Amino acid sequence: MYIFSLGSLFFTYYINLILPLPAVTNNPNTTFTSLQTLAGTFSLNQQINTSLIFGDFIAGLTVLFNIVTGTTIANAFSIFPFVDASITLLIQIMFSLTSAFLWIYIVANRSV
Repeated sequence: MYIFSLGSLFFTYYINLILPLPAVTNNPNTTFTSLQTLAGTFSLNQQINTSLIFGDFIAGLTVLFNIVTGTTIANAFSIFPFVDASITLLIQIMFSLTSAFLWIYIVANRSV
């Protein structure tokens, strides 16, 4: 992670040298009063949106289900050219069975 962060830092520095973008402060139309007006008009929407709450809950359950059934790991292995659909299905079956056996061991306290 440290190497990636340093690499992205230098990458963006050199990209900025090649393709310079004007900063906000270099714009002659940007003044302190215009920024203060823009910041003053910002307001939070404090109404409860149930579709966002349950949408996040369903998305979280989908991710958890994909982790337990091995779909996430099978998708990670599918980036290799030698891994086809039969191998990803085998990975999913093995991962699902081991997850089920782990839960049986945790709940019943006996191995299968």
